[in-house]
Amino acid sequence: MASRNIEIHDSELKTVTVTDGNVVLELSPAYIHMSDGRPGIDAGTGWLQNAVIRVRGGELVGSINELPCTLWDGHLTVSDESFDNLVPILWTLPEISRLNSLQDPERHFGFAAIASR
Repeated sequence: MASRNIEIHDSELKTVTVTDGNVVLELSPAYIHMSDGRPGIDAGTGWLQNAVIRVRGGELVGSINELPCTLWDGHLTVSDESFDNLVPILWTLPEISRLNSLQDPERHFGFAAIASR
């Protein structure tokens, strides 16, 4: 079965909103990769589309200097799973998670969160 993932690099972060412990990242556009093999590695199909990442019970760590910005790289950790430069699509994060991302080599930001099912 094909998997779909947001590739953090080549995605554009348009807005970040933090309200009542919820973090909302709007990617406009996000780079989507679909593959029957290893996500983000094996050949597949890629396209641009808008996407929203919503995290309940999260907080922003670090600062974002300027929006919109093109993301260079990132890393998502969920429990004991790690995803380099990928955010799985249509996935509920079950436990404490962390997403770190780079605006450029000198500017980092991230969020830590507990998401409910």
